[in-house]
Amino acid sequence: MDAETEKMAREFFGYGRWGAPYWFIGPEPAGDSHTQRSLAFRRLGKDGLCDCKEFHNGIGVDWSGELQKTWKRQILILENFLGEDGKVEFPDKGNPAQTLLNYQWECWGSRDGNTCVIELRGLNTKGNSEYRKICDAELGRRIEYIKEKLKTSEEKPKLVVMYGKTDQGRWEPIADHILAIDRPYDRPLMQDSTTYVFAYHPNARGHKGDYWLKDSYWEDLGKRARRESNER
Repeated sequence: MDAETEKMAREFFGYGRWGAPYWFIGPEPAGDSHTQRSLAFRRLGKDGLCDCKEFHNGIGVDWSGELQKTWKRQILILENFLGEDGKVEFPDKGNPAQTLLNYQWECWGSRDGNTCVIELRGLNTKGNSEYRKICDAELGRRIEYIKEKLKTSEEKPKLVVMYGKTDQGRWEPIADHILAIDRPYDRPLMQDSTTYVFAYHPNARGHKGDYWLKDSYWEDLGKRARRESNER
């Protein structure tokens, strides 16, 4: 592993800003062009974060015309969590898909926006034992770092979404609470003024008919998180 990729494994957390009110935490980033990604991170990284649009422009990936599946479903949670209060962030663009696409391109993971879109691991480790070894060795430190950032955020996060069933044992130290996977009859966790949601990974494999494979599942998560937040 070259030095720049190793640096990314240790220091890259994702996109947006640590002081944002809406957090989304996943297991690890997608993509396998690690050399391009590590060079983009060197140019654009600040406090472990980059601007999402600038970063992907820097590696030659254009998300202006296509909804990325993982982001789409996280954005559906946010849109429904905000409800009527989200008209500024989600102005009507003529149809629901275009509204989401506009938000993804212009606002998602922006350095001056309202989201913190981060990962437990700094690299995509799928099929690479070397990357997995170094990233897993960093997990304890990164979990504590994320937890501290949540505590000291300049704007107390209103919503924290953690996704990926197999990482439940790593989400719970961040939330400092036992979590249940969000099913239609579960309630999101409310602690102080922050609502925590533990969800399946948007790209999780399932069987035809599994409820988390439908966009309606993600919309409902946002609505239930909003209700829980409003009831406290």
